Amino acid sequence: GAAADHLRGAAGGSLRRGARQRAAKVVAAARHSPASTRPTAFKDSDRKIRGAIIRTLTSGDAMTITTLEKEINDQRVRRLTAALEHEGLVEAVRGRYRLPL
Repeated sequence: GAAADHLRGAAGGSLRRGARQRAAKVVAAARHSPASTRPTAFKDSDRKIRGAIIRTLTSGDAMTITTLEKEINDQRVRRLTAALEHEGLVEAVRGRYRLPL
């Protein structure tokens, strides 16, 4: 009867609450685990090569993609220079790349 319904409701409520608490702990543990907060290694990242492209172009001289590839010595230079151009951080003028004026 009513007593049994009350017990089922109370038990179900506490079980649901317990499940929510366990789920919250798992989410919190994952959020604070070192693997999820550790940035990718900078030495092998596209960010490093993008920075090298920008830094190389700060000399003021416009450079061909071949010259940039020789200066930076990384196979991603062509792709990342194109991405930087698309983003407006680098411009190509007559086949040479430079920083926007």
